[in-house]
Amino acid sequence: MTNYSFKALVAVINHPLGGQFVIQGQLGAGQVTVDNMTDHTAIDMSADGNAMLSAIVGDNGMVTFECQQTSQLHIYFLNCWNLTNAALQNGDATGANAMTATLRNTIDGTSHRCKGGGFGKIPPKPYAAQGQKITWALPFGDVQNLTA
Repeated sequence: MTNYSFKALVAVINHPLGGQFVIQGQLGAGQVTVDNMTDHTAIDMSADGNAMLSAIVGDNGMVTFECQQTSQLHIYFLNCWNLTNAALQNGDATGANAMTATLRNTIDGTSHRCKGGGFGKIPPKPYAAQGQKITWALPFGDVQNLTA
């Protein structure tokens, strides 16, 4: 038998302009998903049915953080975006893709180390009778999937 708990997630996000944020299974976070984006094998088929396989190297990925719209996590990302956008408007791109994130499951010891992250776009912000979730999708140039 195995166990799982979201509270076993420890995530540390570092942004060069916005500082550090630590998630330890709380703070309004609802879900964190790591999605590797590179297809490592491509197949080209010729007209006569011959298959040519290509091995493709790449560790880029997308990390999505779902959080409550009133959470400190959302406020952190919004602040980082605003600082990044202001710097970009002034011609300074040094912090635009320098975010890092480390996610570790304390139960099974698996982890992800993500480097070269930035903002794709601002997520939609709902205004409704009941509070909603916001999902920040952050592209990273290097996502390492590590075992215990």
